[in-house]
Amino acid sequence: MLIQLDAIERRMAKADKRMDLTIKRIVMLEKRMELIVKKQDQSVGAFQEFVGMQSKLNKYFLNYIERNPIK
Repeated sequence: MLIQLDAIERRMAKADKRMDLTIKRIVMLEKRMELIVKKQDQSVGAFQEFVGMQSKLNKYFLNYIERNPIK
């Protein structure tokens, strides 16, 4: 009976170690996902800024062409 309990305790200890490793991996993956989302948000913001600048430049050139037609 003691031998069986000892074997069960060892199995439970191994299972606990595996569970701890699994939890650590999940936490690491969550941190990576947060970083990826943060980078994507920055990229989206930069792209929106670029589009806004491009729109302003287009308006500027259209106004310039209207004021100074090619002869």
